[in-house]
Amino acid sequence: MHIRTLLFSLVAASLMAADRVGAAEGRVSPVVAPSLSKRPRPLEDLEVAATLEVADFGAQPDDGRNDLPAVRRAVERVRQSGMPARIVFGRGRYIFDIDVDEDLIARALKASVVLYKMEGVVLDGAGAEIVIRRPRLGFVTVLGCRNVIIRDFTVDWDPPPFAQGFIRGVHLQEGTFTFGPEGGYLSLDHPNWKLAPPQRIRPSRWGVIMDPKVPGRLKSDAINVVFYSGWEKGSGGTYRIAVKNRRALEDMEPGDRYIQVDRNGAGLVHITKSQRVTCINITSFTSPGLNYGGADCSEVAVLNCRVLLKPGRWHTSNADGLHFQRHRIGPWIEGCTFEGMSDDGANLYTPPAICLEVLSPRRFRVSQAAGWQPDDRLLAFNPREGRCVGRARVVSIERDRRAKTTVLVTDRDVVGIHAGAEKTADCFFNLGMNSSNFVIRNNTFRNIRRFGVLIQSRDGIVENNRFGWTSSNGVMVRNSVDWPEGFPSGNLVIRGNTFQGCGFDHTLQAADAAVIACAVKRLGGQLARWRALDRIAIEGNTIRGWRRRGILVACAENVRIADNRLLTDSPPPPGFRHRPPVPIQLVNVRNVDVTGNTIQDPRPNAASVVVQEEPCLEVRVWDNPVLP
Repeated sequence: MHIRTLLFSLVAASLMAADRVGAAEGRVSPVVAPSLSKRPRPLEDLEVAATLEVADFGAQPDDGRNDLPAVRRAVERVRQSGMPARIVFGRGRYIFDIDVDEDLIARALKASVVLYKMEGVVLDGAGAEIVIRRPRLGFVTVLGCRNVIIRDFTVDWDPPPFAQGFIRGVHLQEGTFTFGPEGGYLSLDHPNWKLAPPQRIRPSRWGVIMDPKVPGRLKSDAINVVFYSGWEKGSGGTYRIAVKNRRALEDMEPGDRYIQVDRNGAGLVHITKSQRVTCINITSFTSPGLNYGGADCSEVAVLNCRVLLKPGRWHTSNADGLHFQRHRIGPWIEGCTFEGMSDDGANLYTPPAICLEVLSPRRFRVSQAAGWQPDDRLLAFNPREGRCVGRARVVSIERDRRAKTTVLVTDRDVVGIHAGAEKTADCFFNLGMNSSNFVIRNNTFRNIRRFGVLIQSRDGIVENNRFGWTSSNGVMVRNSVDWPEGFPSGNLVIRGNTFQGCGFDHTLQAADAAVIACAVKRLGGQLARWRALDRIAIEGNTIRGWRRRGILVACAENVRIADNRLLTDSPPPPGFRHRPPVPIQLVNVRNVDVTGNTIQDPRPNAASVVVQEEPCLEVRVWDNPVLP
């Protein structure tokens, strides 16, 4: 046995022995359990005053004509009436085709259908198949609405808004590779690729190296993103693509499958400044951007929806399955399937307000405060050290339109703020708008680039989901400090989920690499010293085929890790760079119970049960059987 592994085993064994004595003496666990806030059930049905058929406005399925103008006429009729109504399609294929640059609505919102300031509306596909002919055009945007249901559609884009093909050659010294695209996808000669993407995602135009055998899955042990700077057309329909991150070339081999995504379009359903909006039973096969998401909302639900790979395709959507920011009551996601996407399965967070100038201990000029209200709870955060600077509540927001900034007034002094214009400056997070009080239940996330679920929020449950071959963590609870988003603070339940083969890309080297990870980060990707996470339960999960760590908890207090099963496949997967695979790792934690977990790992250098890195205080480990 490896010497380091032996030491880990001895430490774990002594901890287990000591804590068995405490358990036998009837010691009560002092860990404070999560107490989830109550929230309403999702909106699933509406009573309406009228029903309109899109056919009555000229939308006829299966005639090959553009049906979008007729659908828009039906929507506008309902909007002008102001009454609750159901807009019904019907079975058959409907074509949406409009020039994004010429159409006013599409140019402003990149959306086919816009529901604007409407209440009590059901957009009912009734089994309709929607085919969108423009790669930048989204399906539905919901803006400033309340009580809306979108249901029973199948949606696809023709052509799909990405390029798909094979790597034909790798040229390390030139910093390029040769790409041979397949027909039927977005050609690299299409004018879309020449458009500058939005500022926020400008660094994020990328490609992905795919598994040679499994559609939708990334290549194992390879970098999970290929940033490119441009390309030249070669012979035989190929392209010579220049990369920015030359490490990607080292992971490529001729014959590898490759996907190049274009993030210059809208998404499937985008919801902004709206309340109680539900998507039900929608099947989609791709999307130019995210599938479901938006900002400044409350009580959005996605129920029994599916993002699926079509036969012959190796990719679905160009962005996240679910992406929700600045929600006051977070999303309810249940009964859905997400696969083959080039970004996270789900991401819940609020963006920071960077402190540009300290005007007084209670007055700060900040970069943004969209949707903030008096009495909202704030966290002031130092990203350089990863620590709390102070807490306060909003008194008022004063917008300086000339300077395009906002003056924040707080109810108490916040001292020691380091101001600046970059992400290194201290910032404020609005904890009342971080998409908390969420439910993610009974879903499937498989073959996804990066994380299955990224929780940069609090007060929610991830329960009875199935995660398969997400290239990085299955469930990640953390703040993204180098790409500023946040902020997690705990009160979370991660329970009854199953994980298979998660975590196999280059991020295995990261400080927070694990199938389930909870941590707080500081700039540079390192763990913080502040224990910001509080009250977390990780219970009853099954983890199979883990490589570096099964469960990691860092920078946390009041944590219970109980009744999980950490099992290896046969044959077991490889570890990571000769480091011992660790079932459960704790770093900088306090008041933690680890009990009832079953470990089965025949790899000869595997560590036993729990590895602790200082400082760890009040950690109790008992009754965790290790199977042969």
